[in-house]
Formats: sequence, structure tokens, C-alpha cells
Amino acid sequence: MKCVGPDGPEPGDAELLRRVKRGDTEAFAPVVRRHLPSLRAFVALHLPVPHLADEVAHEAFVFAFRHLHELLIGVCFFDVAGVCLAGGGH
Repeated sequence: MKCVGPDGPEPGDAELLRRVKRGDTEAFAPVVRRHLPSLRAFVALHLPVPHLADEVAHEAFVFAFRHLHELLIGVCFFDVAGVCLAGGGH
């Protein structure tokens, strides 16, 4: 999926994550922008206290970023959020 960012069309997730793996940490920002709304909604549906959705979604992105070298390029942030919800993202 290509999205339009402030500087025009952005590359797809796979290309952006490849860039991050090569050291371009700024390439993670469009990935977060693209997936944050749906990830936040997913997390809110699975929490007994929905107002913590932002914190858990943030934790999922941080976990994914820190472990990107271990994850496949097609990483599913919903799976990562599931790990965080289960308490395994610490």
C-alpha cells in the first residue's frame, strides 16, 4: 500500500522496513503513521481499560522497532500488539 506523505507518495511498508534495517531509522515514521489508527483501535477492543490503547500501541511499535532485525519484513503490528497485550513486550 502506498500512502501520500508530506513530501508526496511514500513507499510501501516492505521498502520502508528494509530501509530501517539498513539504518535509516527515519523510515519507520511513515510506517507508524500508516498503522497507528487501526492498531490503536485493535488494542482498545482487547483491553479492559480502553484508554490505555495509545500506550500499548506505542509499546508495540517500540518493540517492533527494537526487534526488527529478528522479524520478517512482512511484520504484522497486530501480532506484535498481541504480544504486548499478553505482557511479553517488556
